[in-house]
Amino acid sequence: MLLNKKQALQQEIARLQALERTVDEQLQQATHETTYRVNQTIHLRVLKRLPFAQDFDLSVVEAIDWQPDLMVRQLYYVIGETDYAICIATPTPSDYHIAAGCYDFTTIEAASGTEFDSALSAITTHQNLPLIGIETRGTFLSPGKHLAVKILGKRQVQ
Repeated sequence: MLLNKKQALQQEIARLQALERTVDEQLQQATHETTYRVNQTIHLRVLKRLPFAQDFDLSVVEAIDWQPDLMVRQLYYVIGETDYAICIATPTPSDYHIAAGCYDFTTIEAASGTEFDSALSAITTHQNLPLIGIETRGTFLSPGKHLAVKILGKRQVQ
């Protein structure tokens, strides 16, 4: 019974840490910071890997059985040379990670996949792959169908 209680506490701690990251990101957006701060390493687990040829839309996310708590969970995208992975944060080491530190970032807001691909191509000419993309929560509940993703750049030397 104590082990079950401990496991429930660990899950609650992980949920609260994810909520804290979401609130921190919203604070960054509200203050218009130019850097993205990661306070502790974020471990990423791949939910689905897709080739670039497949268009990304909401139906792709809806088809994944990830049981999202939409106000807490956040999607991350690892963009490689031929494909991209849709990921979520996990409390233990997994497929990818974002090291703690401050990162430059570029926000891509696009109304179509073509528009997003064009903006992403401009970024990849200046940065090495893979790139990490983080869905932007500031536009999460905004009207209209558009995609807003922060693309992390170089980690700043501290």
